[in-house]
Amino acid sequence: MISQARRQAEKSTYLYRLGAVIHKGKRILSVGHNSISHCEYNNFNNSRHAEMDAIMNCDNVEDAVLFIAGIKKNGQRVYCKPCEYCMKIIGLLPFKAVYYETKEGIEVL
Repeated sequence: MISQARRQAEKSTYLYRLGAVIHKGKRILSVGHNSISHCEYNNFNNSRHAEMDAIMNCDNVEDAVLFIAGIKKNGQRVYCKPCEYCMKIIGLLPFKAVYYETKEGIEVL
């Protein structure tokens, strides 16, 4: 699933491209990548993190696994541990596990 998350990261236009996949059993429930989203209410552009993009597109994350991976525009792997804000949201949800990519390999939260 990390390779699937990396494929999602390729869709991002950022220098540090991150992708996320929410997986349960044999199914991918949701995918996401970091991007800019526009808020019509206040006419403001917001940064949307890959894991939040995937979570917002998923109905139920109970017992699902979240995978986060990233690459630079040059294809080099990047450290993908969720930020403090995303960690708070992830911690409130019933994920079975969360895996993220580092330059050295895969880490578990």
